Order: sequence, then structure tokens, then C-alpha cells
Amino acid sequence: MSGKKDLPYDLENMSIPDLEALLQQDFIATNGSAPDIDYIMAIMEVIQKKEQAQPDHRPPDTESAWEEFQSFYNTEEGRANSIHRSVEEDDISKAAGHALKHQKPKAFRRYLMVAVLAAVLVAVTMIPVSGYTNVIQMLIAHWTNDYFFFLPDGKEPKAILDNDATSIPNEFIDLYDALVKNGTEKIAIPRYIPEELEVDNSVLYISSKTGAVDFSIHYQSSSDSLLIKIKQNQSSYQNIAEKDNETVEKLFVDGTEYQFFSNNNVNTVAWNTEGVQCVITSSLPVSDLKEIIHSIQF
Repeated sequence: MSGKKDLPYDLENMSIPDLEALLQQDFIATNGSAPDIDYIMAIMEVIQKKEQAQPDHRPPDTESAWEEFQSFYNTEEGRANSIHRSVEEDDISKAAGHALKHQKPKAFRRYLMVAVLAAVLVAVTMIPVSGYTNVIQMLIAHWTNDYFFFLPDGKEPKAILDNDATSIPNEFIDLYDALVKNGTEKIAIPRYIPEELEVDNSVLYISSKTGAVDFSIHYQSSSDSLLIKIKQNQSSYQNIAEKDNETVEKLFVDGTEYQFFSNNNVNTVAWNTEGVQCVITSSLPVSDLKEIIHSIQF
């Protein structure tokens, strides 16, 4: 944000929303240099002063906030330490959550404030390196009553807030662990499966000699079925599937090519990442298969 001090911004006469918009647009340098920390802090100070001048302003209760953090996140020795609240802790705070629903319009502001503070924190603690700005852009923080997490710039936090899309479905955990053990970095596991489908059976085979992984899981409902097959082989392997005369449809998501085709009214999508071959076959429409594909996070 080099040179922003010279711009004709009268911060004192700007509204809080305008100041926040200024932060959103300008707290990252555009010429590859480090962010202007003084400029960022000046905007923050004006916002704080204007908020304190509002009739309904109440200063934050820092002691209560620290106690809440200690009780929820600073767990005792021997317990699993997680930045996410447990189910029990969510139940405890559910009543308070209902009482705070009227504050939802301020959610964006909390995202923005934490994003700014995260940028400042990285800027003042990181040794300058090539590509400095890109590093900052990748560390955009999001904050809710229950979570504090970072997302790449431009990613929408709603999926995580509403659907907990970062969690791996229980039926895929053993597969995930096996692929991680084999050194696989891009692990294609869907986070979304239609609610009406339930696990019918699953098989995970790991070769004791080669470590090759062969996994399949079958979902079933009263009207539809879905089969997912994931295979990792240390040697060359080619998956062959039958198709009808329709053209293969290609879909590119995050650099991965997914191929959709049909045979006998059964839809299939197949792809390959890092030698891991994946095939989904289902009676569900292609639109549902695409929704499953878009839920995959590497």
C-alpha cells in the first residue's frame, strides 16, 4: 500500500462503512511492497474512535473473552486440543447463540477486522521474501462465535460456517489416513453426499507388499444408488469403463479434469490425481454428481 498517505482521503470525515470499504480495498500493497502498517492502523484508530462515540457503544469485556477462550480452547493436559469447539461446548453455547442472532449484520465487519489484523500481524513478524504480497493474500482470516480460521483470498467462508465442509466424512477417514501414509498430497474426498443416501457397505484393501490402496463404498436409498471407487497403485494402472454414444463431458475444477459419461441410464464421473484413480457411478442425475465434485477439497 505504498504511497497511500499521499492520497486525498479525509479519514475523520468518512463514515465507518466507508472506512471499512477502504480497508477491504487497500490494505494489501498493489506494487509488491509490504503493506503500509501506519496507514492501516490510522484507519483502525479512526474506526475505533467513531464506534466509541456512538450512543450504544459498549467497550469489549476482555476478561470475559479471555475466560471464554480458556474454557473452550485451552484444554487440560491429556485432552485433545482443538481450535474448534466440541459438540458438548456447542450445546452449552446454543442458547447464547440464539440470543445474538440480531447481531448477524456485523458478521462481515468481524471478518474484515480480523483480516486486517492478520495482515498487520504477518507484515510485522515475517521476514521479507520474494512474493511477499502473495503470502499476505493467502492469509485472510475469518472469525465467528465458534471458529477462527484462515482461507485463501477470494474463498467464501459460508460453506465452512454452514456445512463444516472442511471435515472428512467418517466413512472416508481410514482411506484418508492410508493415502497420507503413502505420501499422497492431493486426496480427493467428497464432503457432500445427498442426505437420502446411506452407506450400504465399504471395503478398504491395502497391499502389504506395495502399499497400494483400493477403496470402494456403496450408498443406497429407496430410489437411488451411488458407488465410489478410489484406487492408488504404485505401478501403472488403467481404469476402463463402458459408455454409450454420447459425448464425454469435461469439467475442470481447481486444475483437475473430471470426465462425465453415461451407459444404460447410469451416470459416471472419472478423474485422476497424483496416480489416484477415482470413479463415481450412480443413478443420480449429472447435476448431483457435479455437486459432489464441487465439494471435493484437496
